Amino acid sequence: MNVITEKKLKNKTNFLGFRLSEKLLLKLDIIANQENKTRGLIAKEAVKQWINIKQYEAGNEMITIPKKLFLDLIESHSEESLDNITGKMVVLLSDFIKFIFNKPLNIKTLEDYAVFSSNFFGKKGLRWFNNIDVKIENGFYIFRGLHDLGENFSFFFVKIYRKLLSEHFNFDFITKIEESSPFLINLKFKYKND
Repeated sequence: MNVITEKKLKNKTNFLGFRLSEKLLLKLDIIANQENKTRGLIAKEAVKQWINIKQYEAGNEMITIPKKLFLDLIESHSEESLDNITGKMVVLLSDFIKFIFNKPLNIKTLEDYAVFSSNFFGKKGLRWFNNIDVKIENGFYIFRGLHDLGENFSFFFVKIYRKLLSEHFNFDFITKIEESSPFLINLKFKYKND
C-alpha cells in the first residue's frame, strides 16, 4: 500500500487537467467574472475546498439536510432546547472552521476569518444566506446577511454566531448593534481591549 504523506509533497505541485461541459464552463466563467479571478484559480479553490470538506465529513460523520427539514427542526424546539443545540453546533462549527481555516484564530487573523466566514455561511458553503457581508471597519467587526429562512433561523443564527466568536475563538466582543428580522441579520461587534 502506497501512503502519500503531506511532508513528502509539501513544496511540489503538479498539473491536473480535466474536461468540463460547456454548461459548467459557463457557470465557472460567471463566477470568475464576479470574483475577478481566472477560471483556473476558481477551479483550484473549488477543488481544494471540496477535498477539505470531504476529508472533514469523513472523519466527523456529517450529513446534509434540506432547508425545510432544518427549519422544522429549529421551530420544533423550546428556547432552552435550542440553546443546547446551538452549543453543540458551535462546537462542531468551530472545529470545522479551525480544520479548514488552518490558522491561529485571533485578532491578527480576524480579517482572514471575516472573508472565510462570509464564504462559509454564504453561497459557497452552508448556503444559509442569499447575500452576506462580513467585514472589519473602523475597529468594528460587522456581520450582515439576507436570508429567506424566517425569524426562527435569525434567532438561531444570532445565538450561534455570538457563541462562535466569543466562546470558541477567544474574541471578547462588546455588542453594539444586534438587529434581526425574518430576512435580515445585522451584527456589529467591537473588540474589547485588555
